[in-house]
Amino acid sequence: MRKPKIFNHPERFIEGWYWVMPSQNLRIGEVKPVTILGRNLVVYRGQDKRVAICDAYCPHMGAHLAEGKVEGNELRCFFHHWKFNEQGICVEIPCLDEPLPIKLKTWPTDEEYGMIWIWTGETPQHRLPYIPDLAEYEFDVAFGFHFVKNCHPNVVMMNAIDAQHFNTVHQLGLDIVFEKQEYHHNAIIFTNITDPRRDFNFTKIIRAFSKHPITYSICYWYGSTSIVTLGPDFLGLHIMFALRLLAEGKTEGQTIL
Repeated sequence: MRKPKIFNHPERFIEGWYWVMPSQNLRIGEVKPVTILGRNLVVYRGQDKRVAICDAYCPHMGAHLAEGKVEGNELRCFFHHWKFNEQGICVEIPCLDEPLPIKLKTWPTDEEYGMIWIWTGETPQHRLPYIPDLAEYEFDVAFGFHFVKNCHPNVVMMNAIDAQHFNTVHQLGLDIVFEKQEYHHNAIIFTNITDPRRDFNFTKIIRAFSKHPITYSICYWYGSTSIVTLGPDFLGLHIMFALRLLAEGKTEGQTIL
């Protein structure tokens, strides 16, 4: 009998923060359908500019709430016009003097790095992933490439510290040794302690400005997000890889610079 498959399991993921959509894709008063980790949801932005995320189907008769409309900071179902606030509490039923004690399932949300995020459990156990080097600074962000990979997010994340594959797959001829640091109980940093510059044209230019090794480190958050830092000591590029699981065990990712 085969043992249960845990690693790379197409239906298993870690409870935590996952990206939903870029903030710019959701205007005030707009509601949209989304599917996150196999669950159908709706996301809307109220007049106070805050985002709310809830289950997609009305608890009354199952109408899809993305067909409804935003009124103030509340969402009204198009079918029988039941209305729910951002906590999912039913606040109005047109044919009744008082609403029934019915609650729509809502999900914790946050916005950072130009992105809307969702916590996949009842109550967030920690803050959004952040860049340790920039924790005390303000900074600008820009979106990089969007991608889909035919493997689990855990496999995608491991790729960045798989030193051997840089030589066997990419034939870069690098000698990389990582030093591990437990940043805190939800984050681990792997830092390259060797100088990978060798004789590449780009690194020859870098040598003219810096005699120190090029930084290459990866900060893993909660098993769902990773941040790669590249560059010499005077100029670092931070790339966040926000990942989520798709059907059939695939990964959808968005890079944030």
